[in-house]
Amino acid sequence: MEIHLIDALRAHEELCMISLIPFVDKEPTNEAKMIYKEMIEAQNERKLLQSQIVKN
Repeated sequence: MEIHLIDALRAHEELCMISLIPFVDKEPTNEAKMIYKEMIEAQNERKLLQSQIVKN
């Protein structure tokens, strides 16, 4: 179960990165900042879950 959640969080991170492509080389917009924040949150959740799995 945890592996599927990790994969889903990683996929969410990647989708966020792809969503940021149109904003490359432009001034950061609120939309880009929100997408970036969402990507970082997914990344942090994934890392936390991975560390919990390693501990167990």
